[in-house]
Amino acid sequence: MACLMPLNLHNLLSCLVHSANSYGLSGSPNMNNSFTLAIHSSKTVYEFFLKLEVINNKSGSYIQFERAFENEKILLDTIKELSESDLIKVRVNKMGWYKKIMKLVCEY
Repeated sequence: MACLMPLNLHNLLSCLVHSANSYGLSGSPNMNNSFTLAIHSSKTVYEFFLKLEVINNKSGSYIQFERAFENEKILLDTIKELSESDLIKVRVNKMGWYKKIMKLVCEY
């Protein structure tokens, strides 16, 4: 069955989950299974920094770090493990930036 919704991230995820359900890859239609959790947790570092931009009404303050994280092969699931000195190495050298990054990472 084709998904006929406007294309955005939420609709794409819903379409993938629906497709998985129709092929028997999902155990429950209420989306509480490992396949669905994997889809919803597959956020990118770019999306993480973009969310920081939106939350803090900034223009470029946080998204500038995406390339540095990419160059250092830092993925979203490892940001929680970074120390203050690790973040300084990727030019997160303002205490406010550090605090806001660490606050948002706790939500992931």
